[in-house]
Amino acid sequence: MSQIKYRKDIPTLKSTDKIAEAFETVRVSGFGALPVVKHHKLVGMLHESDEVLLKAAEQHPSKTLGAVEFAEPPAIRCDAHPLDLVKMFRKNPLPLLPVVGNNTTYLGAVLRHDAEQQVMELFSLSSEGILIELETPMQLRLSELVRLLEQNEAQMLALATRPAPNSIEAQFIVLHLRVPDAYRLQRTLERYGYTVTYNSQAGESLLNDSALKAQEFLRYLEL
Repeated sequence: MSQIKYRKDIPTLKSTDKIAEAFETVRVSGFGALPVVKHHKLVGMLHESDEVLLKAAEQHPSKTLGAVEFAEPPAIRCDAHPLDLVKMFRKNPLPLLPVVGNNTTYLGAVLRHDAEQQVMELFSLSSEGILIELETPMQLRLSELVRLLEQNEAQMLALATRPAPNSIEAQFIVLHLRVPDAYRLQRTLERYGYTVTYNSQAGESLLNDSALKAQEFLRYLEL
């Protein structure tokens, strides 16, 4: 099972830190927010833009973070999947997310950039290959698609699906593949009724092929 990777070199704030000094630490870090830890447990996040705490720091220079009641901070468990990490970043516009173990024990943090990199690794997007997108019925027989890929000596690196925006009966399938002849594979898929909506290796020979142009024209007439 894929698990998230987190960093231990991200600065943290302690409940004993003075608020004014803590804001300076956040500012110098360049992250815009940092985790606040008390007895090894995550208790909050201090945001550089928190005007209420900024005023408190100005009025009471000796006040510490321990006197602040923080809202429950967004955090992700260390055994979460990288895709859960991406979902959390979409919900929380933060540059980083704290990572916790049992009983909210603080372990480290993940930067937004690191999360994107982990998803690229998950779907082998850093590996050499092509992307092909197909529009298919929702009730797709995956075994038939795999058979056609094998016939064209294609190695599947990753597969993802998304619903078609204007149809409850159709979906898009994105394939990340290694294949010796992307042109031949596309022709095979279309011969078996698959609609190829994108091929990242569609070069001049593919774009200028008269048979494909004729096929696109026939599809247009059927609309």
